[in-house]
Amino acid sequence: MTEPLTRVSVVDDDPFARKIICELLNAQSDLTVASSYDDGQALIDDLDRDVVPPTDVYLCDISMPQLNGIETTKAIRDRGNSSPVMLLTSYDVEERFMEGMQAGANGYLIKTSDISQIRAAILSVATGTAVFSPDAAGFSRTVAAHESHGITPGDLYGLTEREEAILTQLCRGQSN
Repeated sequence: MTEPLTRVSVVDDDPFARKIICELLNAQSDLTVASSYDDGQALIDDLDRDVVPPTDVYLCDISMPQLNGIETTKAIRDRGNSSPVMLLTSYDVEERFMEGMQAGANGYLIKTSDISQIRAAILSVATGTAVFSPDAAGFSRTVAAHESHGITPGDLYGLTEREEAILTQLCRGQSN
């Protein structure tokens, strides 16, 4: 008996990147692209019209012109949708990582991740595991530098206790 496919909605404003991501995901035996959008606003508009195909994971680029991936994540959560959101970015920017977590993202990967990493991350977030690329942000140095002064990650970034615990474990090299 075959395992059910994990359905992914891809949101990326770059048509070439979106096409390649969709082709790579559809080439996986356990993933299928349910829908694709050129901007977060287009996805949100379709969610509001209740015309988005069933989706197990939203894969969103962070940098989009109309509604970026972080704003899209927040809008998805504001609508009561609990489907996991995996953010993809071309940039290693600490602030964007934190904003994504605070908006409700379940994962964060650099676009240079290979397809096996992206596939594994999608399957992990689909089952409830948060996934954050080890090269997605340089938190270890920042956290270590501030911890020596008694400043916690929660103090630095306004995190909840749970978010702080997860971030601290990631910075210590623990897997997510």
